[in-house]
Amino acid sequence: MAKLVVEGEAPDGRATISALIGCSYKIGTNGDLSLTNEFEFTMEPVYRASRTKEGRIRPSLLVRDFDCWSWKEQTDLVIQGSARFSAEHTEKRLRMSCAGNRTQLEQEIALTGDRRVERRGGTHVLSDPVPFSELPISWERAYGGTDELAEARYGDSELREIVSKQFDDFERAAWSEFSYPRNPAGRGYLVRPDGLEGLVWPNLEYPDQRLTLDSVVKPLENWGERPIPACWDWSPGIFFPRIASIGSFPPTANGESPEPEVSWGLLPKNLPSEHVLTYPVHRYAQGAHPTLSRSRLIGDERIEVNAMGLSGGPLVVQLNGQCPIVSMELWDGSAFELQTVFDLVHIEGDSMEVRVVWRGTAVGVSPHRPVDWMERSKVDVRWAKLSDAVTEV
Repeated sequence: MAKLVVEGEAPDGRATISALIGCSYKIGTNGDLSLTNEFEFTMEPVYRASRTKEGRIRPSLLVRDFDCWSWKEQTDLVIQGSARFSAEHTEKRLRMSCAGNRTQLEQEIALTGDRRVERRGGTHVLSDPVPFSELPISWERAYGGTDELAEARYGDSELREIVSKQFDDFERAAWSEFSYPRNPAGRGYLVRPDGLEGLVWPNLEYPDQRLTLDSVVKPLENWGERPIPACWDWSPGIFFPRIASIGSFPPTANGESPEPEVSWGLLPKNLPSEHVLTYPVHRYAQGAHPTLSRSRLIGDERIEVNAMGLSGGPLVVQLNGQCPIVSMELWDGSAFELQTVFDLVHIEGDSMEVRVVWRGTAVGVSPHRPVDWMERSKVDVRWAKLSDAVTEV
């Protein structure tokens, strides 16, 4: 178990003090968890090793996001790993469920072997899928990417130069006005028909969001009507809608937020026309896929994915139904018990590990504190059943 004290601000502007409690576990038989001493808070995002194509990093994806958020509105559920099967298939379904006393989440991803667009008899068709027995559940394999031919022919070099001065190396190399805002790392995104022949098709799709040859090309400003990328991995900070919460919003055809993000309650409909100071900046802390950061888990959930176990069986995680009771004593001798919430469940299927972060927060504390107040404050933790703990902020 690791402890960390951070300060911040609640959505209503009141000052906060939060104690973060991080735990790491190994996944055992039937999803039971055994505590390890390996948890360390990440002080900055950790990116995967990148591959370079024509000077651009492809992709800038996350191994782990920044852990030390002082406030999250919902719980992030992140699942990393690969789907595995005992035999080769051209198509399969991957099913995930997360169920507890207050939670019922289900998702399904359609898996298809590698395909690309070919020309046969004067028309464009999809090639037959290549059989697979293992497939990474990664943003690279989901719908998205960059229309690189359109960028080369029609891109604004001056705009790219301006943007290059605003982002760090990873983000600058991945950014393009011709990238799909929801997933610049994926495949299948086109804004001009010139690049259709040879286009690599996505392997991961939501069953009700399948890409078709009739719908693959759309104007740049109609990106909000495109399929939602199917993935359960970390959502990097430059991906939409995460980046929109801090004021960066690609133009849309109607000047409004896309309907899916509005219906999920992530963004207000009129956000592009709002003043940047009214943006929902606290949503930026949500690092999970947008569909997996919309509810508050409580720590008793059973999470199961049917084919992400090491041998091709189900990946199962049974959270232990306990909650930390967090007490804090400040530098001035004042002491109080913090309300606690469950901020993160991060499952690594390939290493059979789980990381969780609980947060105890005091709201409305004085923002005037001595410089060394964190060092002079103490945090005590004891564990209790969820029924004995206060778990709402």
